[in-house]
Amino acid sequence: YSEIGQDKWVLFRMFPETRDGYFLDVGSGHGTIGSNTKALEERGWRGICVDPFPSHMEVRRCVMVRDVVSNTSGQVIRFHTHEGLGGIEDTLGKWKEEASKSPVVELTTVTLGEVLARQHAPAFIHFMSVDIEGAELQALQGIPFERYQFGAMAIEHNEEEPKRSNIVNFL
Repeated sequence: YSEIGQDKWVLFRMFPETRDGYFLDVGSGHGTIGSNTKALEERGWRGICVDPFPSHMEVRRCVMVRDVVSNTSGQVIRFHTHEGLGGIEDTLGKWKEEASKSPVVELTTVTLGEVLARQHAPAFIHFMSVDIEGAELQALQGIPFERYQFGAMAIEHNEEEPKRSNIVNFL
């Protein structure tokens, strides 16, 4: 699906008839270039984009949540602000060296469960994309799966072990 993009793959292969779907885009980054959810939105889907430092989101209709997510709410963490590769200092993986060149800010975490509840997300979310440079497992651990179900997921792991295996085992 990399040739057509994750969002179009989800539309054409997973939910070809769905015009009122719902998405959760964690680590949405750039709102138009490389977006995993822009095409969904253009097809009529609604959803939530989560990123503490989003860019080019003014053309999007999604609810923009400017938070950093983890498995525990209220933790103060150090976050590298590198555009496209920024992330939580303690969980940065493959791109840690590059991200470490960027300024660091302190942010307070929330869980995805809190984000979903605050935004009154539906119990069934058609598509979730999680691309947060190494903290994907911690973000997933903050979802109350007894309350929310997902039709399809795209979760970055950069082929890093044991992160990849830990995500698979958790799910």
